[in-house]
Amino acid sequence: ALDDCYFTLEWIVKNAKELKINQNQIFVGGESAGGGLVAALSLYARDKGDINIAFQMPLYPMLDNKTIYSHLKNSDAPLWDYKTNKVAWDIYLEDVKDNVPIYAVPSLVDNLTNIPPTCTFVGELDLFYNEVVEYVNKLKNSNVPVFFETYKSSYHAFEKRIPNAEVSKKAKKHVVDCFNYACKNYFAENNKC
Repeated sequence: ALDDCYFTLEWIVKNAKELKINQNQIFVGGESAGGGLVAALSLYARDKGDINIAFQMPLYPMLDNKTIYSHLKNSDAPLWDYKTNKVAWDIYLEDVKDNVPIYAVPSLVDNLTNIPPTCTFVGELDLFYNEVVEYVNKLKNSNVPVFFETYKSSYHAFEKRIPNAEVSKKAKKHVVDCFNYACKNYFAENNKC
């Protein structure tokens, strides 16, 4: 999955002119498992050094394969519980078993220096709440600008399930505001491509 994401990123940068986009203002975003891929892609791009991502939006990202235990807070959260999470991680990591690469599990990385500025949010009832908070703290400790919100009494992907609820409107506004701010303020040069 990460290889596909990186291939797409390369293609976008190489075809920026034809796509009529600014190659120095590439943003990446995703939700849940897609949010985990965004975090992994930003990490991989940083380490590879060929493409610079200007801004990332990993929303309520799936970051930690250890978040599978039934004794964890929110382990029986609506929509995405620890059993579903365990199945997803088992499938995603089935070829690596004991030698889990950091790009598959972004929570394994502590130093997030030079990761792009980040917008994210998570509901307080989301199974991923603790891992998202930990990720945000690692970003802040690495001096990465972070726009982060938590939402009370909200579970995984709440803004999709109840789009007209006030809390969902607030979450969507947070994302739009972050995006608009990033469009005006975040650039990352990509002249190598």
